[in-house]
Amino acid sequence: MVDYFTGFGEPTGLRAVANSMNLRLCQDELDRQYWVDNPGGLPPMPLFNHGETRTVMDMVYGSFGGLALQCFDFQAIAYPDDPGNDERSCVLFGLTANFATLTVTPHTRLSRLQERTKNPFTQRFRVQGRDSEVVGLVLDEPMQKYLMTLDDTMRVELSGGALLVHQPKIDPTVLPLFLQQVYGIYLRIPDEAWKRYGTGSPF
Repeated sequence: MVDYFTGFGEPTGLRAVANSMNLRLCQDELDRQYWVDNPGGLPPMPLFNHGETRTVMDMVYGSFGGLALQCFDFQAIAYPDDPGNDERSCVLFGLTANFATLTVTPHTRLSRLQERTKNPFTQRFRVQGRDSEVVGLVLDEPMQKYLMTLDDTMRVELSGGALLVHQPKIDPTVLPLFLQQVYGIYLRIPDEAWKRYGTGSPF
């Protein structure tokens, strides 16, 4: 993400966004203070199977809506679900839960051909879960309706104590909207899903 200062010393770009949201900016590589504040670092998520977490850049972190928040750019070695968009902008919330892994992504050409149901949600999204229970509990009708309103570029990952949503790299000015959209996903996680999986600790 680009960050710079005007000639009058006012922060702009990513630094201005971080300041306006009372978040800490750790530009370029993760620094010592980041590891003091986040001793567990980043949790294992499906996205990170496509690169090393040391390729995380422009980290903004703190608290949002009572949740631990980390926003960052991630340079994947390759991201086969979205060719040509290997650099991802990410929003990650820490949750007091231990969810079975669930991913919701737009279909690839092959997976769309294999989709047999007529449900508009499953026609648009490819859903993968470690077990059928997590799919049924998290993706209820209100959640499906909300996800249908989001941009096609977003990929949702729920695993363990974290909710991660990522998309091709965005301009810093778009981050507040992106963050609100991801928070909307968190708010719509059904009560039954929390009863089943909300027993762990945030990362």
